[in-house]
Amino acid sequence: MNVMGFLGDRIVALEPEIILQEGGRRLLGGDFGLQERKRQGDSMLFCGAFEGMELEVRFQKDGNGTWMQLKLRGAKPLFCEKLGWSLKYQDKGKDLSAGRVPCMGKYVADSGLHGIGEKRGSKPDTRLSGLFLDAKSPCIFLGSRIPQKNIHLYETKLLEKDTVLFRAVTSFPEGQQKKTELESEETLLLLGLTPREALQEYGSHVPLLEEESFAAPLVGWSSWDYYFSAVSQADIQENLEMIGRDPRLRTAIKYFFVDDGWQNREGEWYPNYRFPEGLEYLAEEIQKSGMIPGIWTNGCQVQELSYPALRMGEMLLKDIHGVPLKVNGMYVVDPTHPMGAEYLSEIYTRLYQYGFRAFKVDFVDSILEGSCFFDTDCGPYDVIRRIFTIVRKSTGRDSHIIGCSYPAECGAGYTDSCRIGVDIHNHWGHVRWVLEYLQLSFWENGRLFRIDPDFLIVRGKETSREKETNVYNPFANVPYREGAASNRWRRGEVFDKLEAETWANIVVFSGGNLILSDRLSMLNEQGMELLYTHLKPAKTAAVPLDLGERDVSGCWYLEGEQECRLLLVNHEDTAQRITFSFAEYGLIPPETLHCEKGGSYKGGVFTVYLERHESAVIGWTP
Repeated sequence: MNVMGFLGDRIVALEPEIILQEGGRRLLGGDFGLQERKRQGDSMLFCGAFEGMELEVRFQKDGNGTWMQLKLRGAKPLFCEKLGWSLKYQDKGKDLSAGRVPCMGKYVADSGLHGIGEKRGSKPDTRLSGLFLDAKSPCIFLGSRIPQKNIHLYETKLLEKDTVLFRAVTSFPEGQQKKTELESEETLLLLGLTPREALQEYGSHVPLLEEESFAAPLVGWSSWDYYFSAVSQADIQENLEMIGRDPRLRTAIKYFFVDDGWQNREGEWYPNYRFPEGLEYLAEEIQKSGMIPGIWTNGCQVQELSYPALRMGEMLLKDIHGVPLKVNGMYVVDPTHPMGAEYLSEIYTRLYQYGFRAFKVDFVDSILEGSCFFDTDCGPYDVIRRIFTIVRKSTGRDSHIIGCSYPAECGAGYTDSCRIGVDIHNHWGHVRWVLEYLQLSFWENGRLFRIDPDFLIVRGKETSREKETNVYNPFANVPYREGAASNRWRRGEVFDKLEAETWANIVVFSGGNLILSDRLSMLNEQGMELLYTHLKPAKTAAVPLDLGERDVSGCWYLEGEQECRLLLVNHEDTAQRITFSFAEYGLIPPETLHCEKGGSYKGGVFTVYLERHESAVIGWTP
């Protein structure tokens, strides 16, 4: 296939790939004798045939990029497991070995910018890919069209210093493999843009939500981060009373969430012994306090010894042998099965009747591990959309739905807001971890949903009156294991005041939900002051100006009609002198600016001294 002239001179090869069910048989484009069939303006089509199957490879220019897609047809069932392609990118004579690969995959812990030679930068589990050399150089970027039906994942491999191989594969569930026509998900190829421009261009292919459909950011409180799953009715009442006594919190906080720990067990969604008055009582107490009751649920997993697992096995996802599928030790409900749909509908209808009007629906990404759905035409993302369709029908348009572990591939219109990134905890490592994801997903805010960066927590060794600021830390004494996610989970010291302030700034700049999650009565004066000064989220998401310069962006820009703001973060473990040039990042230098951290401003260049993990907010009138 000669695609160099159409895709660009740096694309030196493109090879289709077909994996058939029969013994994992692998066919390539050459087996089909692909020939250019049509080239007209902005489109190009290659066609070929092999053993009763016809293959089409389509290219369509769109804006600054080109969409690529494969289609396979046959007179008989195809029994095709996967459709994909490999693309060879070459920048002659240039050393690409220090480049970073953007990764946002099935496993949120692996998301971020990772060196092309690192394992996390080459795993075949990411829904976008590419290669970033720095913040200002042209890059290559690959991203899938949203919404998707089936899982379409990328991997990268450095072949030589100046040559990179990208591979993308669409996997088909068992039911679809028997069809007579299949098509891969579409990939957008972008060349010649900077990393930030590429992400924004990719995002522009997802329509903006209509203003009435774009939910305002929630401002609230949740029991999760402090209490973990050990929350009780007394804990809920304590924080309700604390908010009620504090005029500033009472004015700002509109939602109050009872998070994980209230239920008997996953699958049995009734209150446990720690909530003797029941859920209707809790919802009523929250409403009396002037707030909207919210509640957490596990969207589709059931504990293996729960009643549904033991007595309602028909509705559980099965593997190809008919054995119930387990994900993270739990069974998974198939919402395409009538019994599964009825089970989910009953839960959310009942919770709505209790008085709850905000619903956190978690762990829905466990569906991505399934391949045998009751509705055989469904892809995994269809199945997840089915869950949220049921939740919405059960809870009405007057409820706010937060998708947790909700894949962006499902698209817009099913959740009001969406948790992004890994869980936050009051450790600096988690701040960086969340930012690794946020720097690649900022564009989703207002296009797919209102983003939710996780809780605004400020408790730590200088902001809390407690010596122990977490109810439960299971990884505190786990030995270090190379490559394990537990090496980052709640590692290191808890927040100092500067780290807590930086995280609070990030939550505000994210433009997403702002939900507190500390034990409010145990925050000291410094902790409460941090909350008071960070209770107003931005209307839009900040843009990472230095995306691709380092592992985690440190310059976040918010453009406003009345005021522009810039957040500078010192990610280093030592104090640094941070310099920001407005012209370098394409911004018009303001005549004057203000920053509470001091600093100097001359000739369009701002300089400030920041301690380790400290941040500074700069503001100016546009």
